[in-house]
Amino acid sequence: MTITIGVDAHKTLHVAHAVDDRGQRLGEWRGPNSVEGWRDLATWATELGHDRQWGIEGTWSYGRGLAQDLVARGETVYDINPRWTAVQRRTARRPGKTDNKSTRRRLWARSNKPTRQRPSKRHHSHLVSRVTV
Repeated sequence: MTITIGVDAHKTLHVAHAVDDRGQRLGEWRGPNSVEGWRDLATWATELGHDRQWGIEGTWSYGRGLAQDLVARGETVYDINPRWTAVQRRTARRPGKTDNKSTRRRLWARSNKPTRQRPSKRHHSHLVSRVTV
């Protein structure tokens, strides 16, 4: 069973949701965008299972530190193209918008694309194999 973890990365806070292959929700994590927070998130994810893939929107922005940390730990990390969630974000800009909706969109984006897809400029996500400093 592959566990897909979607992360909504913000300047000071990350929110993560995990689902299994069937789309069943396995849990939610919320914590600081810091080295300690990334360590706590990795520990939480390890408790969910061994075969994991991550979808993070903004691996070159607020999610960069987390992506670097996860790649260094040997995790499979995908950068989720903001275009996938842009329309949904625009329609969600109203009272009551939550990070839960954003992370679910990232989960959907990652889980609805073939994991064996070879990255190219035309694809909407790409495997983050090395995020440089």
